[in-house]
Formats: sequence, structure tokens, C-alpha cells
Amino acid sequence: MPQTLFKRRDAEGKRNEVPFHSRPPISKNVSYGMHQRHLNDKEEELMKKYRCGYSTLVKHLIAERYNEEFNEKKITII
Repeated sequence: MPQTLFKRRDAEGKRNEVPFHSRPPISKNVSYGMHQRHLNDKEEELMKKYRCGYSTLVKHLIAERYNEEFNEKKITII
């Protein structure tokens, strides 16, 4: 049986059950300064190259950079 969390009671006094493992998606905003508008063009080019949307591009680039940073450090320590 899946674990459930209980949300606030609705108007009839019943509880709304939400599966324990389902969480709402996380979204973050990126702010660009006046002199950073050129990054939007670069984003567009990268999205075309990788054939993906903005969100997928950001996730891909973060994972790629993380692997570069932490995999290299592990190799140099050993």
C-alpha cells in the first residue's frame, strides 16, 4: 500500500490524500541583467543544437558541469 500524506481538510471535512512519493515540481526563475541579454541568443542556439527545451538544456548543462567538477577531483585525489 503506498504511503500517503494528508493535506488540509476540504469544506466537507474530508481529507485529500496525496501519494507520499509524489511531490510538486520545482521551478526556478533566472534573472538577466541589462548587459546579459546576449545569453538568450546563446540559449536558443544550444537548444537548437541539442534539440531540447530550456528546462532540459539547463538540467543537461548542470549534470555535465557537475560530472566535470567532481569526477576530475576524484581522479586527482587517488
